[in-house]
Amino acid sequence: MSQHNRQRPEWYGYVVLAAGVLIHLCLGTTYCWGNMTTYITSYLRRSHPSVQYSDTYWVYTSVPSGQALVMPFSGWLQLKVGTRITTWLGTLCVVGALLLSHFTVENGVAALVGSYGVLFGVGVGLTYTCPVTAAISYLPEKKGLVNGIIVMGFGLGAFVMNFVITSYLNPHNCKPQCPGMHNDYPQFSCPTWTPSPTTNTSEVPDCDGDDKYFPPNSSVTNNVPNLFLLLGGIYSVMMTFGSMFIVERDRSLLGLWGHVGDGDSDEENEELVKPELQERNKKLNEDVPTLEVVKTKLGWLLWGNFLLTGVGGMFILAQYKTFGQKSSWSTDNIEAHISSAMSVGNAFGRLFHGFLSDKYGFLAVLTVSTVFSSAFQFTLSVTHISEYWFAVWCCVIAFLYGGNFSLYPAGVAQLWGKKYFPTTYAFLFTGFGVGGIVIGFVNKSLVDSIGFSGITIILGCITAVGIFNTLYIKRIVAKNEEEEEEETEEA
Repeated sequence: MSQHNRQRPEWYGYVVLAAGVLIHLCLGTTYCWGNMTTYITSYLRRSHPSVQYSDTYWVYTSVPSGQALVMPFSGWLQLKVGTRITTWLGTLCVVGALLLSHFTVENGVAALVGSYGVLFGVGVGLTYTCPVTAAISYLPEKKGLVNGIIVMGFGLGAFVMNFVITSYLNPHNCKPQCPGMHNDYPQFSCPTWTPSPTTNTSEVPDCDGDDKYFPPNSSVTNNVPNLFLLLGGIYSVMMTFGSMFIVERDRSLLGLWGHVGDGDSDEENEELVKPELQERNKKLNEDVPTLEVVKTKLGWLLWGNFLLTGVGGMFILAQYKTFGQKSSWSTDNIEAHISSAMSVGNAFGRLFHGFLSDKYGFLAVLTVSTVFSSAFQFTLSVTHISEYWFAVWCCVIAFLYGGNFSLYPAGVAQLWGKKYFPTTYAFLFTGFGVGGIVIGFVNKSLVDSIGFSGITIILGCITAVGIFNTLYIKRIVAKNEEEEEEETEEA
């Protein structure tokens, strides 16, 4: 056997695992939007004074839409050219989206939706499953651990970058203020800020329930375009370096041409497996094609459930700051710390729910998690009186929200097998993407009349519907399992 034809050793799987975490740290900075939105929205008001947070929310919701759009294609591409080439393409889209946003932020919300929203989401969708696929090829008996650790990196993405973003744009910890009657921000104070000569600094605008922004021409917002260049440079280094190590065990070092296995076929390897395990493996490998899943009632119920259980956390992770900064205790540094703490909660929620799913089943864990998620969304608005309670509630919501991204993949593998996992999970993920679009319309239509508090109550209701839908899904799955057991006994 030639040296060229040997598989790489199992320990290389841990190298792939570390590289996957590095890449997902960049992809997961999607959740920095909750911290960034104040700066970006304030900057956009420079040329579009009527822009509000409900308008720029579309940038955030378009990311999962772009991700869902290409995830099925990513699964196919990984089979054709390997995970490394697919990761490089995803890296190109992510970095390109940031560099392009340096220019599109000058042209309004729609242009930014196209670059930092859709194109960034396409990059995430291409790259998301590549490290998991590659690492599992080395560590097939540790699928749960591999998936949990890598997606935990996605949840942690905002932890470090939030501090980088806030330190770069607002090093003096200046507080956003109400624009005032003439949009001259009479109460804004910052070491680098000089009010206009016509500004009446004694004016105390009525800010009750109104959104707060930074002056569009302040030092805080001036560097927003350059922020995208800074992030693009950081991500290009991290993702390019990480992608160098993303390659399946049986592919060449380039991840494209041929295999480096020892040439043994599946049939030859099967002879080495104990007879009692051969029967078990055949049963586990009864994979259901994605097109067949799409035709089933169960498939669409889980699609809808991803929408119901996911939109609440998605909205709150993006909009927590616009609500929190209306409180007297709020400063930019406090909000950045809350966002980073939410990132940690999001990350460990993925790992924790994945662990419980292996032990108790994904539907049992999803039911309990959804109950708590609904309750915390219902009550979030009453916690703003204290920065500590507000932070705790936000972190718990992020923790429960992160669990979705461990539980639904586990459900796909359990119900329909692993062979078509990338495309089947992509189908379910479109439900999550549609949910973001729906809540975007709800937010835009109702936020002025019912405020953030009213929106969170609506979200609590939506999530509560997910509780009953999950229970119904459990009933269908149990019935299907009973029918399969009866068929097996008859056979």
